[in-house]
Amino acid sequence: MAFMLQCLMGHFLLAFAFYATHRWVLHGKVGTLKFFRPLMLQHRMHHKKPRDPGGFLFTPGWNALLLFAIFFTLILSLPMGLGFLSYALLYSWRHKRAHEGASGKIARHHHDHHFKNPLKNFDIVYPFIDKLFRTTRTS
Repeated sequence: MAFMLQCLMGHFLLAFAFYATHRWVLHGKVGTLKFFRPLMLQHRMHHKKPRDPGGFLFTPGWNALLLFAIFFTLILSLPMGLGFLSYALLYSWRHKRAHEGASGKIARHHHDHHFKNPLKNFDIVYPFIDKLFRTTRTS
């Protein structure tokens, strides 16, 4: 039971971290800081060319950081690290499918972020996080 709870904690910890990064770094003022600026600019390119497969996953810097976080967490706590990994894989799969033309509810949620309002619908995996933070795009 504790193993599964830690897996879930890792999964949702990374989910909220991705939301926060997407909202406040990639689309917010934090992204204008010198350290984060390259990430913000890379993300802007993803918005300019949303169908480019090179932007489906992460930038090289984010890939390295994510791999380090997963590896480090696996060493500290195997179940939490597995939770991180499960979120990263689910995110990658859903993001890729949304940009390849999937038409489900989650893909539409993400399409609205790209094509209707980039300051809404930040979460591609769990739209309830946008509801929680009141960043869901409403018609």
